[in-house]
Amino acid sequence: MTADDFPYLSPSLDAVEGIAHARISCWVHALRDSLYAVGFRDAARALAQPVNFAVERTEEGELLTLYGGLDTEYHEPRFQRGVTARWETSPESPEDALDLVARELARGHAVPVSPDLSGMRHSEFYRVPWFGYPHTFLVHGLGPDAVRAADRNTRRSAGFEDNRGTVPAEELRRDLAGRRSWCGTPGRPPRTGRRSGTRC
Repeated sequence: MTADDFPYLSPSLDAVEGIAHARISCWVHALRDSLYAVGFRDAARALAQPVNFAVERTEEGELLTLYGGLDTEYHEPRFQRGVTARWETSPESPEDALDLVARELARGHAVPVSPDLSGMRHSEFYRVPWFGYPHTFLVHGLGPDAVRAADRNTRRSAGFEDNRGTVPAEELRRDLAGRRSWCGTPGRPPRTGRRSGTRC
């Protein structure tokens, strides 16, 4: 297996168009590479999120926390540059759980997925109880027995090199059932020459 098997993966894990970050969230770098897959190279501006604050106070009005809310940043993000994307839930049946992934791959998309990782042996979250925050990795190819995946949170024994490797298709089929994946279709670039990105 070579890097050619992963044509969508950016060589720099924690940077978007040269904008470096100590650790970009898994779903952001997965979406970045999905945009690259359809020829969209303005991902830094497209993925920039609007400012969102969630404020928590006590009954007496004392400020407890002030933070960027997950509803905007993760569950229902709003993108720029004409890019729209959304989570889509896979069928509950394991037999059909990879239909969404196969559909998006057939469209030429790398597919960000958020399966239950506690049963996936390549993941550092293998046998780790659910902790309330899903992890996202990128699917590049789907075969009858193996899935080509890009994932930075792997176990050493998984044999991934440069965050690239394979996982058993049966594991993803079982653990993606009823879970979410990002979906999108490429849009047409507007007359300004900028691409309109992905659209569901």
